[in-house]
Amino acid sequence: VQLLRKELDANNVGDLHERLRAKLKQKIEELFPDRPSPVEDYEPIPLPGEPVLCQEQQDAMDLALRGHNLFITGSGGCGKSVLIKALHMNFRARGKKVHLVAPTGLAALNIGGHTTFNYAGWTPNDLKRPFEKLEKKSRGDRIYKRFRDTDVIIIDEISMVENQFFDRLSLAVSSVRCSIEERAGRPRPEGPFGGVQVIAVGDFCQLPPVEPFKYCLECGNDMKDKLSKEDVVLRSCPKGHGDFEVQDKWAFKSSEWEKCKFTWDDFRFPDKNGISNKGEPEKEEREKEEREKEEREKEEREKEGSEKEGLEKNVPNKNESKKPHVDLARKLCNGSQGVVCGFEKLPPEDSPKAPQWESYIEDPDGYRVAKERYRLLKHYIDSKESPSQFPVVQFDNGQRRVIGPDAMVSESGEKSPYCLLSRTQIPLAPGWAMTIHKSQSLSLDRVIVNLARAFEKGQAYVALSRARSPEGLKIEGTSEKQLKEAMKLNPTVKKFMEEIDALMAARAGTSIQSSKN
Repeated sequence: VQLLRKELDANNVGDLHERLRAKLKQKIEELFPDRPSPVEDYEPIPLPGEPVLCQEQQDAMDLALRGHNLFITGSGGCGKSVLIKALHMNFRARGKKVHLVAPTGLAALNIGGHTTFNYAGWTPNDLKRPFEKLEKKSRGDRIYKRFRDTDVIIIDEISMVENQFFDRLSLAVSSVRCSIEERAGRPRPEGPFGGVQVIAVGDFCQLPPVEPFKYCLECGNDMKDKLSKEDVVLRSCPKGHGDFEVQDKWAFKSSEWEKCKFTWDDFRFPDKNGISNKGEPEKEEREKEEREKEEREKEEREKEGSEKEGLEKNVPNKNESKKPHVDLARKLCNGSQGVVCGFEKLPPEDSPKAPQWESYIEDPDGYRVAKERYRLLKHYIDSKESPSQFPVVQFDNGQRRVIGPDAMVSESGEKSPYCLLSRTQIPLAPGWAMTIHKSQSLSLDRVIVNLARAFEKGQAYVALSRARSPEGLKIEGTSEKQLKEAMKLNPTVKKFMEEIDALMAARAGTSIQSSKN
């Protein structure tokens, strides 16, 4: 234990297993000189909570710890999330400030991170504003400190991050970090994201961004559809800030992505747990038994609660409206599921709080939205026509919450002051299923997939790859012919992946040639 503490205090865990093993062997030989060395017969034991990595994952880890910007890809369930958690642990052990982000709440929960909007301090309304206003908002105290202190940003489910969102985020972080260096009389940091190390993780064969090029990055105006001379659909800024092909919607087509100069790593072989099982039939059998046991226990729980109503919950935000509607600290987000187990009065701590101007000095439009949201919630709760008690939901993750009203306030118009549109509701809906979009990032034991209304390339692939095994998968609402068509790759993504394959093949060939020499 003392040896372990000394090594952990040194903040250097790169080869901790081997060093501890050697020191433990030495200590045993000192205490028991006549005893055969017992350590040689044992593999190093992972530290508590440290994921076991296969060779491919370890190679990616080594590249990341050497400071490379990395793009890590691979099919659903191949171990990308396992690597993200391992990277997070190792970076933190080296004193790095790491932020894990993902485009959806469920994907963020899966890696223990935050949504991309939450990290940036933005709401969907903010994308309607000129970039200079986003820049100004980033200089608010909370976001300014976050951008300033970030050493590494790991973006999961990168396929769902839109081209210009990636650009906006990089430019906003760069603006803050460059201004700090300039005021200190130091050179501006080079590269995107103001010199922050960027690790993008995901599979572009999965779901693409939703509503790409909706608002112009420069002026915030609604982008309009138009046809080019070659009959290609373009998204165009009415103020002439550029035309964009819809097929350029992915982050890998953005200008800031190009500047990242990513090193590629493609996972092909790990299993659903991110660990290579080749030649380990006993381990595979053991894991299969564990999954079957979990399924039996889950069936028993479902049977006990079968008379209760299943609900899908959009978790309300009890704080200021500029934060997304998630409560990641309690592991709840849009799409979290549970059952109604009663009705109670709204706890005092969940009552709406009046927004403070000090939090919105750089964002007067956001302050106006927050005040309107507070007014609507207060009116709903105080109204004699409103219920005195609200639903209590027991969520699948063990959390129990009283679900009060939530008010969504959106801005409409081309310039400030905007018209405000709102809707106040109890954010619950019957939810015995989840959308394919919300399922991305999850690995599930049993999945019934209905593809009758699949409308986007990548949806069928994402839905089917959620299942841990073919035995746990049932497909409905499609024919074999339709399924084959739905599984085809988008041509733009196919070309991009072929380029990566060529780069990796060239890199592997160089390595082989070097070893021969």
